[in-house]
Amino acid sequence: MVTEECPLAIMALIIQNILGLIINAVMLGCVFMKTAQANRRAETLIFSRNAVIAPRNGQPTFMFRVGDLRKSMIISATVQLQVIRRSVTVEGEVIPVCQLDIQVENPMRSNGIFLVSPLIISHTIERGSPLYELCAQSLATTDLEIIVILEGVVETTGITMQARTSYTPEEILWGHRFVSIMAEEDGCYTVDYSKFGNTVPVRMSSLSAKELDQTRGDQEETATVGVLQGWGLVRAGRGGYRRGGRACNSSTSQPWYTHTDKGKMKEGKKKTVQLEEIGRETRDTESVEAVN
Repeated sequence: MVTEECPLAIMALIIQNILGLIINAVMLGCVFMKTAQANRRAETLIFSRNAVIAPRNGQPTFMFRVGDLRKSMIISATVQLQVIRRSVTVEGEVIPVCQLDIQVENPMRSNGIFLVSPLIISHTIERGSPLYELCAQSLATTDLEIIVILEGVVETTGITMQARTSYTPEEILWGHRFVSIMAEEDGCYTVDYSKFGNTVPVRMSSLSAKELDQTRGDQEETATVGVLQGWGLVRAGRGGYRRGGRACNSSTSQPWYTHTDKGKMKEGKKKTVQLEEIGRETRDTESVEAVN
């Protein structure tokens, strides 16, 4: 039992309490640092200031760049894109915040990425994309925002982290692409982060992806009609047809030999014509009597 007549015991009790408080504070700080480290890790992930829309493999593509400033990697990193815009239903209902997912271009058809170096994340604007009807003129007046969410697991702690950014129409450059920032020196790749967000203009149509598809469809249809008008089916012997000849202007079918010059044929004479029959190697010689 500690009494006032034992000062050494009182001093030992005070020192024990102080040391206990210090140990508790240190342990609490370690736990807090572990939980807050994911937020600090997200600060080392950088996104390009602007996004771009440029042609890639013949298709208009939405692109932005992301990079990691630390040497430790992000495990199971995934990128998710969403378009937030105002929409109106068929019944007239106004949805002020409509969220639509955007598929990230990936051969594996997933949103997973391997962030070992700065990457250009792309989305092909095609049928079914929320940006399918977006053109250069409507980009400045369209009320939308593209949200980018990058999630992953910190390699050193195993804690899940998340980094977010967004792009408004003013931050999307039409007809630009990112410059290359990677170079190979002495068998190693180096990254120039001073050009991380630099872009250069490229030649690109101001039409939307929908208008481009319609234009290509019209051109293909015109070319198909032209081929069909330049070629017709003509008789090629017994039981067969072959491609050739020119289009017939009249609506009624005419035999192939009516296209010959009748003025050079004399009445009562026979003309020998060699015909090719499809599906057979033999050639038959038939005599056709022309009638004026």
